[in-house]
Amino acid sequence: MSVELDQSEIQDVHTENILPPADVKRNHQGVTLVPQPSDDFQDPLNWPKGKKLLTLSIVCLASFGGVLQALANASGFVPQEKLYHKSPVQVSYSLSAAIAGLAVGPFVWTVLAARFGNSAVLFWSMILTLAVNIWSACMTRPGDYNAFVVSRLFGGLFGSAPTTVGASIIVQVFFLHDRGKCFAIYTSLILLGTVGSNTFSGFIVQSAAWPVQFWYNVALEGTISILCLLFLDETGWTRPGGDKYPPLPDGFVARRLATYALIRRVTPKKTFRERSYRAALPLIIGLSPVTFIVGIAVMICFSWSVAINTFLAVFLQEPVEDGGYGFSPLQNAAFSFASWIGLAAAQLWGHFINDRIPLAICSRNGGIWKAEYRLHSLWVPVLVVYPIGLGIVGGSLYYHWHYMVLALGCFMVVFAAVAMIPPCLNYIIEAFSPVFANEATATMNFYRLVFGIAITFFLFPWAQEVGMNWVFGTQAFLTIFAFGMIVLVMEFGPALRKLNLFHLATEEGVQIVQKENEKLGNA
Repeated sequence: MSVELDQSEIQDVHTENILPPADVKRNHQGVTLVPQPSDDFQDPLNWPKGKKLLTLSIVCLASFGGVLQALANASGFVPQEKLYHKSPVQVSYSLSAAIAGLAVGPFVWTVLAARFGNSAVLFWSMILTLAVNIWSACMTRPGDYNAFVVSRLFGGLFGSAPTTVGASIIVQVFFLHDRGKCFAIYTSLILLGTVGSNTFSGFIVQSAAWPVQFWYNVALEGTISILCLLFLDETGWTRPGGDKYPPLPDGFVARRLATYALIRRVTPKKTFRERSYRAALPLIIGLSPVTFIVGIAVMICFSWSVAINTFLAVFLQEPVEDGGYGFSPLQNAAFSFASWIGLAAAQLWGHFINDRIPLAICSRNGGIWKAEYRLHSLWVPVLVVYPIGLGIVGGSLYYHWHYMVLALGCFMVVFAAVAMIPPCLNYIIEAFSPVFANEATATMNFYRLVFGIAITFFLFPWAQEVGMNWVFGTQAFLTIFAFGMIVLVMEFGPALRKLNLFHLATEEGVQIVQKENEKLGNA
């Protein structure tokens, strides 16, 4: 059953007929500004470029820190086995608990952000994360195992807040034609937290006590909290046909108290029924046809990068005579820089491609915007680079090729996996309206993480049964199949969106490129 939302639930709604052509605001390249900004300089869409970039930087740093601290114990298993008198599998439950928190937490933060504001949720989650890392660092007695695992669960829960509310902040501050670059930076920093946790943990455990993994995160979260207090403003704004946001005070101290002290409402008032419905929106969005198809594709493809990290944790440090590479923890940490380079390459791809290709396709189709244009930046990373990278990794582990060949495969897999996430997330947000960016992000985070959690339980038995060559060969073919699902949405997305479980006005159909304007090279 589909649901028609009341207009009070819809903001940032724009069609080409809202303003006469002469009154539509465009940038210096002739691209229509979507959403249309107001004439108030306090409107986040009118903020100076420097303030917008500073806001994005704080959001991205908080997202990076939230994931980094959640997975900080990546290489701490060996000393903890001796301390807690537990098996390696039992100690690894601390990491599984953190991943579970990262997957479930966004469904909580979407509700709290709707009530208290995105900036307040981001700030207080950093404070709570700081406290949890102190808790984890102090679990140094033999009987602290259960408390330590619980602390990592809460670390994942609290650390997931910036990875949820950041999407809403981006769509409230940046115009449609800039979001591709912004989401590429945002999601790359989230995934850098995953890569960085392995690297930092390896170097720390090699030369220092394992609690240092958490103490440096305490300092990082404290720094982010200070940056929020000094520079991060609430980004909600009243727009035509949308919710009414209470005006914020003008003074710096008064504005900060209103934003962070939770003593004054900064979000639109909602009835209990409206709040309950919004709490259920992640599930409704997740089961809608376009989200289900794109989400399953993301779930399949992103899980392979998790599989590779799981295999490498074993094979890189296994003795050479047992089929491994005989790496020390320090060498293992150094090897992870292949993933750093892959992530950096994905960021460059997103910066230069994720907006240019959709705008170019839009220009060739009369300048009328369709959300499906976002997905066309995935052809090279997912269809070409990803299967080849999986083949190289599988061949390296099966035939024991030189570790630099393995590093090349890891680079390609990380590049493709990271490059896939921003366009898919941006598409789902635009398919359901930027109003529900947090809910769409929570849903896509779940799709991205859920199979990655499950795959660790059957990965090694699968490899033992069929061999590494067949494991990664199968993954490559499944990646091509998953991209076929994306192509299905590219072609039939508008029709599929009509089958969504609820319907509301979006940015679909806005003429964002003037027909005579062909100069999109720097858009």
